[in-house]
Amino acid sequence: MAPFLFAGDICRVGKAQRAHHLSETQPETVGTLRFAHPTDTENLMLSVSCLCGRVAYEVDATPGSIMHCHCQTCRKTHGSAFSTVTNVPRDRFRWTKGEDLLRGFESSPGKTRYFCSQCGSHIVASREGRNTVLLRMGCLDTPITERPEMHIWRSDSANWYDPKAELPEWAEGTAPKA
Repeated sequence: MAPFLFAGDICRVGKAQRAHHLSETQPETVGTLRFAHPTDTENLMLSVSCLCGRVAYEVDATPGSIMHCHCQTCRKTHGSAFSTVTNVPRDRFRWTKGEDLLRGFESSPGKTRYFCSQCGSHIVASREGRNTVLLRMGCLDTPITERPEMHIWRSDSANWYDPKAELPEWAEGTAPKA
């Protein structure tokens, strides 16, 4: 597989670009992302893998801001209301297995989302010319103490999802049968 560069921004897609086509308009951005460049003593060894375990990588770094992205591209890519993501430094990223099983999809010009060709897990995204990789938190194997800090692209949210809704919670599965 050819080497690739990693994204430093998340879902920089303007409203005119929602159909995954570039327009002549400047892309919209959502705030300024905090990016962690910790000292060596603060780093964590983050292990990330796909569902089948055939593709894996490690990142020797502390995650940056953890965000729930509600953009249409993330929702459709992950089949979910949002995707939870964080940026990590590219120079602290390394594949540990299965790089030959990766497949990529350019979801918008210059941004490629990589997934396992065996199980379909989307585990990383990159944008040309950036020095970070976009880690998919759902594939993280390492327990961390950091928590999501924000929801982004709420203007693009699924109309059926309300992050403020208080819903019943179950430790496993659904409600016990009476």
